[in-house]
Amino acid sequence: MIKDFFSVFIGSSARNGEIYRHEALQLAKGKFVCYLSDDDSWFPDHLQYMEQALSKADFVHSRYMAIVNK
Repeated sequence: MIKDFFSVFIGSSARNGEIYRHEALQLAKGKFVCYLSDDDSWFPDHLQYMEQALSKADFVHSRYMAIVNK
C-alpha cells in the first residue's frame, strides 16, 4: 500500500501535453511516476494495483474503460 503520496499539478491553458509530461518526468523524485490527464479518472485502488504490478515488472500500463452517460 502506498503510505506516502505526493502529487504535483503542472497545468497550462494550451493543449501541449507532451511538453508537460516531459517536465513532470524531469521534476519527479519518487520511486514511481503516474500520469493522469484532465479527461481521465482512476478507480480508488488504481495506484495500489499499479504498485503491486510494478513489484513484479519494470514497467506496467493500464487499459482504459469508456464511460458513457456519465
